[in-house]
Amino acid sequence: YLLQTCNTSCVCTVRTFVTERMTEEHQQEGNKLHFLSLEDNKNNNTIVSRFHSDGFVCLSGLISSQTIDMWHEWGTRHMTNVFEALHENGYTSFSAPQRATATASLEYALGIGIKHGFREIVMRSPGRYEISVLECNDHPSLVEVQDKLATVIPALLGEDSLSALTLCHVSLVVASPSATDQGWHADGGHVNIQKHMPCHVFNIFI
Repeated sequence: YLLQTCNTSCVCTVRTFVTERMTEEHQQEGNKLHFLSLEDNKNNNTIVSRFHSDGFVCLSGLISSQTIDMWHEWGTRHMTNVFEALHENGYTSFSAPQRATATASLEYALGIGIKHGFREIVMRSPGRYEISVLECNDHPSLVEVQDKLATVIPALLGEDSLSALTLCHVSLVVASPSATDQGWHADGGHVNIQKHMPCHVFNIFI
């Protein structure tokens, strides 16, 4: 679980990413990230301090494996349906995120960036797609996420409760085989370029 600061002009954004679950070996050897748990936290001070110091914080053991599996199953099915619909309506040459060419290179269904994509789906970097699901009515519930972070999320934004915040976006980010890394980037412009401002929006990666 990763909470990351994000420079945009909206109040709060929550993005849902279905990824391969990290093993303890991955956490310790591959990523070199410091993981916290809610049990380690004291009145949110530990998490809030780490978040404002590093710009992100990783929380382990929050979401059940059943919920992760449910999102993975739904996300895989939804992505398949999206690319089939794009092809059926003449927007892509084939009904998959990518395909191999005669020269063994990869051809992607969409070009990079919003101008080569749609509001609902865009390829952020070669082979890495983001699919908006905010307006989908059949995606798995976010109640477990909200319940587990009901005190943490408001504290990071200087509020007292979730009711004071706005959910701006929910999306899947799917890296197809051989996808390239997406570099660090800001999701929007700075609110003030003259001084450091407190966090007013962030992403949640699952």
